[in-house]
Amino acid sequence: MTDRTTQLRKRIEDLDAQIADQRRVLSNLEQSRDDLEQELNETATFDVLTLPVEVITEIFMWFQQIGYAPHIPYSLYSSAANIVPLVCRTWRNIALATPMLWSVLEVNVDHGTHFMSESMLVRYIDKWLGHAKECPLSLQFTSDEEDIFVSSRLREIIQRWAPQIRSLRLLITNRDIRLLELDSTNFPILERVDVLYVAPKSDVDLGPVNVFQNAPVLHDLRINVEETTIGILPWSQLTRFDGSLSDLELFVLAPNLTELFCKFVPDADVSFSPKEHPKLNHLTIRDRGMGNILQYLTLPALVSLDIARTAEATHAALALFLKRSSPPLVSICLGGNDACLDACLDEWDEFMSLTAGTLESVEIREVDEGYAKYFLDVDRFNPYPKIKSFTIKYSGECSPSDLVQFLYGVEHLRSFKFLWDSDPFFLEQTVCTECGDEEITDTVRGHIFSSSAGMNIYIGTESHNYAASDPEIE
Repeated sequence: MTDRTTQLRKRIEDLDAQIADQRRVLSNLEQSRDDLEQELNETATFDVLTLPVEVITEIFMWFQQIGYAPHIPYSLYSSAANIVPLVCRTWRNIALATPMLWSVLEVNVDHGTHFMSESMLVRYIDKWLGHAKECPLSLQFTSDEEDIFVSSRLREIIQRWAPQIRSLRLLITNRDIRLLELDSTNFPILERVDVLYVAPKSDVDLGPVNVFQNAPVLHDLRINVEETTIGILPWSQLTRFDGSLSDLELFVLAPNLTELFCKFVPDADVSFSPKEHPKLNHLTIRDRGMGNILQYLTLPALVSLDIARTAEATHAALALFLKRSSPPLVSICLGGNDACLDACLDEWDEFMSLTAGTLESVEIREVDEGYAKYFLDVDRFNPYPKIKSFTIKYSGECSPSDLVQFLYGVEHLRSFKFLWDSDPFFLEQTVCTECGDEEITDTVRGHIFSSSAGMNIYIGTESHNYAASDPEIE
């Protein structure tokens, strides 16, 4: 046997000995780990398992409030009632013993019938609501397909659970809402209703119907209708209307109306007698080129007015409307198209003085190039100390010096928003401006930080405030 062979065998023996030692060390470590794991399992406690049932129930309810409402089909959404029963048997038992967790339900009929048969969907809904016991229910039903489910099985579901329904939302299209027989159903505790309704296309006049005439405590009825299908409304209960108006009968028939979002599309060459509504406090007029509804209205309770999407005639009538109504107007939103602003600029000082005692928020939308300078004028705001919030939605090039001078000079504003469609690139531009008796040279961003004490400043797009932080600090 050669010396080389002897050396190799010796090295192999040494390596085998080292491997054996390492295996013993590894075995000892694994045993130690197993021992520690066993001790942990025997002694460890999970805080959530020690919580009282009442606390866990409260957590479930908070989860329900901040997440999605329970929804059928549930695969599209997640909610506490969908998720917590699947975690463990204890949580399932707690969930099933918490009726409030099952008292809210949204049903997309179209998707639901794709996932299961109609009869199975009805049983699922009834089983779900059965867990709510005697709790008042908040239900929403959505459907925009032409099928018989809404007019047959949905009618039965609503009628069966009507004694417990406190809040009801109906988003239904392409069918006669009268088929639900809501006018003959008793809703003893119904308080709020939201209806988004698109009537079926038909040349037949279906006539009016009092949809919720057997709902004695209903006090908040909100209707969004397509076109002028307002014959379906229970007028005395109506509080919010969203739709089109061809006349002014709404202001007579709906004495409890507080919010109105409307297009005014009167027949050509038709005039109306003036109408006064004592309770309407929020008015939004949509679409340019429609009739000027303000010329016919007196609204002494009006708090918020939005005429951003109207023609110049509406702006021209604004001062006369305010003189006639003397409302406690707090918020106003004006349009920024050229024609509207030409009228607005002529009337600005007059209607500002008419609302000086109450007006707190002003918004100008879609301001075109050249008009921003008009509004970035401290002399137009400082005489009105109650105005705390001012927003401009602008398209065009803005003079950085005008903006900076405005921020230094305005005295009473607490919130200022200047919105673009794109990145306001000029924030790094250097501007020299006067502040009192001194001149200050800095970037626009630097001026913003210098002038922002006590003011919340937002300059950027709808989704990002480019003036929110100083890049030198980050």
